[in-house]
Amino acid sequence: DSAHHLTQILTKFRASYPGVSISLRTGNTDTVIESLYSYEADIGVLGEIPQSRDFEAIRLNSTPIIAFVAQGHPLAAQASVTMAALSRHPLVLRESGSRTRQKLEAAARDLGLTLTAAIEAEGREAVREIVASGAGVGFVSAAEFGEDRRLVPIPITGVETMRMDEALICLRERRGSTRVAAIFEIARALTMDTVE
Repeated sequence: DSAHHLTQILTKFRASYPGVSISLRTGNTDTVIESLYSYEADIGVLGEIPQSRDFEAIRLNSTPIIAFVAQGHPLAAQASVTMAALSRHPLVLRESGSRTRQKLEAAARDLGLTLTAAIEAEGREAVREIVASGAGVGFVSAAEFGEDRRLVPIPITGVETMRMDEALICLRERRGSTRVAAIFEIARALTMDTVE
């Protein structure tokens, strides 16, 4: 999902296991799950807690989904914005496999709204660059917004359930692997939250 959620875990892992090489790849939830099932990855980070009993998970954090716009955008001066107001602006949405997009669209449906992408982009970095150019409104979990002086974050009001529960996951059958066990132990110590 995002390297941001793993930085502390990987730093502690590398300090304890300096001889182990780490390969980090990004992708949407569908890609991460497919990589785990095909044994191309040992662990994954998702924007939600998986419902399948095939996985063991540790909740890393839970943050709201926010909108963001370029400096100078008409919404940039707003303290917050509603979904109805957002639906009237050009939207830059992630690809259909994105959990952020799925949660946005579900929240809009619950309000009787339809969100239509003016631009659809694969990956949050692409969305960030398109929004920074002034092309529309983007969305991301608050934890992943980061710092970018070109962009202004805007909380979305009236959608209490629109949160991203970032989770470290592995296939339950691979939980006993030395590498996976070590990463889970470090993550558990840092977060103190386990979802079985």
